[in-house]
Amino acid sequence: MAEIPREELARIAKLSGYDRVLEIDTASRIYGISTQQIEAMLPNLAGQNSPLDTIQSSEKEYSNFGTVANTPQRIDKSGMRFDYNPSQDAVQNRQQVTEAILCPTCSAPLGIPSIRPIKITCPACGSESIFNN
Repeated sequence: MAEIPREELARIAKLSGYDRVLEIDTASRIYGISTQQIEAMLPNLAGQNSPLDTIQSSEKEYSNFGTVANTPQRIDKSGMRFDYNPSQDAVQNRQQVTEAILCPTCSAPLGIPSIRPIKITCPACGSESIFNN
């Protein structure tokens, strides 16, 4: 198990919400430490709550997001048509799509990469959801 530099921990401790979740996940992959261990390592900054309290309170900040802890409802992506936009950016985005899911709010089909955690904004209804698995 590698040790995370103090500067890195201090930088992560200053973040909140989704940015913090992403940075903790990245550090977990780089240093081979679980996200829970990294959260426990984060220093308490003067006048702030513990790291776990901060993460729990960040859920209140993002109360308009649907945080989906369980696996999203997957569908067969072979039936999806992505060719409606021929731009270079769209071509690159289509190459990253590895799975298809249904929007938890409106059940619109969405093509997404396998990156987790991921925040998705549904183009059909505008709802935002964070998927952890």
